[in-house]
Amino acid sequence: MIKNHFLEYCLLFVVLLTFGCSGFPRYQRVTDGHDRKQYQVAGRVLNNFQQPVVGCQVYLTKHWPSPKEGIISKKQHVPVAITDSAGNYSFIFELDDASNFYLYFDAKVQGYKTRYIDITRLFTSELFQYTGNNPVIANAILIPDKIEVKY
Repeated sequence: MIKNHFLEYCLLFVVLLTFGCSGFPRYQRVTDGHDRKQYQVAGRVLNNFQQPVVGCQVYLTKHWPSPKEGIISKKQHVPVAITDSAGNYSFIFELDDASNFYLYFDAKVQGYKTRYIDITRLFTSELFQYTGNNPVIANAILIPDKIEVKY
């Protein structure tokens, strides 16, 4: 009798696991153009010595999915801010139907490597379908393009 219940529970577990892994639809942001939430994104850009990076170009990069899984069909790269003398930046944008949002930091002119930060998970939740943190705080540390070693 214990074996029969054990097999039933195992079968129930397998069915629930199968449904849980494939049965729930992935959350997609759907907007009609009238109900877009605005987000403020702010942060500070520093170098590896904790000094501010002045004049760093900050871009918001949006990716839209393609019908084929894992392929990006459209990408938009928009300049949104430039860091001030303390390395601070901020901007406001509206959440749209893009699937992923990244910040791209470009300070090549100042001698630093570029950097991407995925900010999608900072303001959305796919599981509970709510909009989260506002303002979104995204600090970045940039590494010099060439590291000089002094002996």
